[in-house]
Amino acid sequence: MNKKDYLKEYREENKVELKVKRREYYEKNKEMIKLRQKERYNRDREIILKKRSLYRKIDVQQTKEKDKKNYLKNKEKILRRHKRYYKEKKKYILKKQQQVRLDNIQKFKEKDKRYYNSHKEEKKIYNKRYQKNNRDKFKRYTAKYLKTFNGKVSSLLRSHKYLSKKYGSEFNLRKDDVIYILNRDKVCIYCGSKERLGFDHIIPYQNKGNSSLVNIVIACKSCNSSKRNKEVSQWCKNKGFVLPKGDIL
Repeated sequence: MNKKDYLKEYREENKVELKVKRREYYEKNKEMIKLRQKERYNRDREIILKKRSLYRKIDVQQTKEKDKKNYLKNKEKILRRHKRYYKEKKKYILKKQQQVRLDNIQKFKEKDKRYYNSHKEEKKIYNKRYQKNNRDKFKRYTAKYLKTFNGKVSSLLRSHKYLSKKYGSEFNLRKDDVIYILNRDKVCIYCGSKERLGFDHIIPYQNKGNSSLVNIVIACKSCNSSKRNKEVSQWCKNKGFVLPKGDIL
């Protein structure tokens, strides 16, 4: 019998004793062993990672089972370690995640869409509960968002969608259309004011008007409230305004 076979046989026969001895040795020399492991890892980092990666590719199923078993056995310890690492490297992790998302934006959009469609009801329940538990925070965030350009666009779309539904009118307005109207008119088309601007329907919903590019214009709150559901040419005449010409009216 050669030395290799003898050692193998000896280890098999004295498996339990050797395990205990190894454990005792590790407990006595814990700090030294950890330091040695760290030094070795830093010295041969690339080789070690390459070997690990190669091993995982060769035996995928076994590696997955091993990882799962290890996770279940040391769940609390692993979570604590992850939490500690995230706290220490938060900025780096968030930056890396953001970069990965930007590099694979289309892939992430499709993934988000799939997730949303399969968890629609859960998402609604979660959002309602979150808004209820964080009312003040949500109000502050909403107020801040509505001051932005995108916030104004979203607000206008939402309110006019609601009005279309209320009066049973056709709603075919898109985000691009809202941006186009805002860039086209910029000021109140009746009096030229730049204050408290909003959307006005030339033919109101009550008179079977709709939400389309040719029927919506920018108007100040004063003109909008005054006009209401009146006929536009007659109202302009009564107010002394010049009726705008061109594609709008």
